Amino acid sequence: MIEFTIKELIFLALAIISLVINIIQWQKKKTLYKPIKNDLVGLFNDIAVKRLHYYSTQKELEGQTNPYSDLNALKHSFLTFVSGTIIDLSGIREHVVAALKTMDISDREIFKASDFGLTAEEKKQQEEFFRRGRELQQK
Repeated sequence: MIEFTIKELIFLALAIISLVINIIQWQKKKTLYKPIKNDLVGLFNDIAVKRLHYYSTQKELEGQTNPYSDLNALKHSFLTFVSGTIIDLSGIREHVVAALKTMDISDREIFKASDFGLTAEEKKQQEEFFRRGRELQQK
């Protein structure tokens, strides 16, 4: 029969507890990985679609059949394009924030999607841009 000392029994118990904790942590990470992976796949697919739109706009401007005969038409189209690009970039930021939030869901205050990663100056510029956009829409 095998006999254990008190120290050996304590060591064995701690080793078993540690193994159980490691298995639980491994299972949590395993279930956490799939949503993050899916979100990143969606993000890269979204970027690919947006790049196609940007390239087609570029080709339209460079092509022989450029529809912008006067400067005002080009300005309007460019403003629309820039506004769409800003919205697209905000959508990309939403994907990244969702992935980050999935990694640590208990941290609710840090990852506010509308302000995530923006400096105070960038927040001010964003608000100014939206204010001017609202003014243009009211005219």
